[in-house]
Amino acid sequence: MVADGNKQAESLHTALRTFCELLNAATVPMLLPALDVLPGQAMSPHAEILASRAQTLGELARGTPGIVVMPVAAALTRVNRAEFYRQLALVLRVREEIPLDDLAAHLESVGYEKREPVEMAGEYSIRGGILDVFPPGGDQPVRVEFFGDEIESIRRFDPASQRSIHKLNECTLEPFTEFQKSRATLRDLSERMHEHGTRSRDLLHPV
Repeated sequence: MVADGNKQAESLHTALRTFCELLNAATVPMLLPALDVLPGQAMSPHAEILASRAQTLGELARGTPGIVVMPVAAALTRVNRAEFYRQLALVLRVREEIPLDDLAAHLESVGYEKREPVEMAGEYSIRGGILDVFPPGGDQPVRVEFFGDEIESIRRFDPASQRSIHKLNECTLEPFTEFQKSRATLRDLSERMHEHGTRSRDLLHPV
C-alpha cells in the first residue's frame, strides 16, 4: 500500500495493525519508510527510520507474506537483491562456533554500538567470553556465553538486575541499518573521495 509521505504511511500502518489485531489476523502489517535525507546533504538518516527499513527489507527478503505500507519515495528507492538483506541478520545457535571478533565486527557493520552496560536496543558489549546484545523488536537483551569460539548458552536477561530470565536455543540478531559498512569500506571510500577532491569530513580517514 502506497501513501503520500512518511507521516501518512505511519498513520495507515498504525490503523492496519490495530485492525489486524482486532481480527486476530495471521499477518502483521510492515512499514517501509522513506529515507529522510538525500545523498549529498552531509547528514545521516534518522536511526529509527534505518532500523524500520532494515527490519522490513529483511522480512521481505526472507519471503514473509503480509501487507507492506510505504510512501511514494520509498517505493521509488532502489534496493539490493534479497540475498544482501538476508545476510545482514545473524542467527546464533548453541554449540555452533563463531569467533567473537568476527561477531563484533558484524554487529558494528549493521548499526550496533558498543556500550557498557547494555540497556537499549542497538547496544552490545563484550566481557571476556560473554556477549551482551540488545536486538531490535525484543523487550530484553540477550546474553551469549562462549567457551572459546563455541556458543555455550544463550539467555535473555533483565538489564536492570542483570539476572537471566529465559534460556534460548538460538536467537536472531536483526540489523539496525540496511547500509552495511566496515572500516575497510569507509577507508576505501574516503581515499576515493580525497582523490577526486570531494569533502569527506563524516568518513573515516585512512589509518
